[in-house]
Amino acid sequence: MTKIQTGGIIIGERRSFAQAEEYARRMTRCPYLAVQFIKGAEVGAVFIVPEENRWWLEYPAISPRETGFERAEVLVGDRLFYPTQFRPRIPFLRTKTAPCGANCARCPNRYRCLRCPATVHFRPR
Repeated sequence: MTKIQTGGIIIGERRSFAQAEEYARRMTRCPYLAVQFIKGAEVGAVFIVPEENRWWLEYPAISPRETGFERAEVLVGDRLFYPTQFRPRIPFLRTKTAPCGANCARCPNRYRCLRCPATVHFRPR
């Protein structure tokens, strides 16, 4: 995996506190997740991803419903200062479906993505 990385904050709104909590529990297994919290029906999360997947951080603001939100705001950094290097938490057993529920083999963005490192579809560079 590339060493050039970027970070982003995603704040997305679900329909209810229960839906926000369900989403947050599911996302805790995301290999790129650094920290996550909920407040009411909103989910806030900080992710660190390879630069090639910067688009992935920006995607919830472009297509909030496709990423599980009613609406979403995103702030993506231009340069990662800390940590200077982030290693994704990769599970011992990889699955066909990503922790967020996405199926990388069927995702319309699969050709521009490294795919999730928690899945059997991951393509390291």
